[in-house]
Amino acid sequence: MKLLQVLSRDSIYFGSTPEGKDAFFDYAVDIITGRNPEYDRSAIKNLFMMREQTLSTGIGDRIAIPHIMYEKCSRQELYIFKLKNPLEFDALDKQPVEIVFMLIGSSKDAPALHMQILAKMGLMLRKPGVIDALRAASTPDDLYGVLQQYD
Repeated sequence: MKLLQVLSRDSIYFGSTPEGKDAFFDYAVDIITGRNPEYDRSAIKNLFMMREQTLSTGIGDRIAIPHIMYEKCSRQELYIFKLKNPLEFDALDKQPVEIVFMLIGSSKDAPALHMQILAKMGLMLRKPGVIDALRAASTPDDLYGVLQQYD
């Protein structure tokens, strides 16, 4: 499984920094549901917020990986948001988040695939130089190139 199988270049967003975690999820869910009009905006946001209430998806190193399973999703979808300014995210290391990987998984094609993608992201992010390269990316194409290099 390659991350680029669930990510397209046009699913990488740069520059915005909403005021607060809730506003970030409003912003991100608007983008996701704009691309997928069959998705219920309220349901998607509620799923992400419930996930965050369980345990913050801020994993440290200024990275967050919110992830949900959604019955109307027919495939695994990855979105990346590189924020203009760091955002408080209740991360495990107490540092604000700069890069958010959002994964929406199909509940139809098994949680195992969803978990495989999360594991793949975790392994990739532990490779030396990856996080620095992601932070240094100045355009969506640059960030996509980093993922191509390390995926």
